Amino acid sequence: MDLWIQVLYAIALLTFPAACLLLHLRLRNRASALLLFALGANALWIGWGQSALTLHLLQPASAAEHGAGINAAVALDRLDEFDHAQQTLAACDAALLLLLGASPLLTVSSLKFPLHTKE
Repeated sequence: MDLWIQVLYAIALLTFPAACLLLHLRLRNRASALLLFALGANALWIGWGQSALTLHLLQPASAAEHGAGINAAVALDRLDEFDHAQQTLAACDAALLLLLGASPLLTVSSLKFPLHTKE
């Protein structure tokens, strides 16, 4: 990827958090704070949470834990753990995306517009 495309991509990734921060500094209410919290929670989930949960739930079966080899019962247990981990990851993704999607709506609804605009 060319350098200018990477620079544009980085600017695009930083524009939304910067806009959320400026909006919060301007409004300073609970809804804008929730927007910042939702953004931070999603960033932590994408950057660290998914890999940490996957690492702890889906560690490969060690030979010392199950003997010298892996048998069919252990393999089926690992499939059940994998299915549970996928469901947990999907539930966390859905909850955080719902929070991130609802927080701008709450921020917009917290704005108070004057009845008459200045002409």
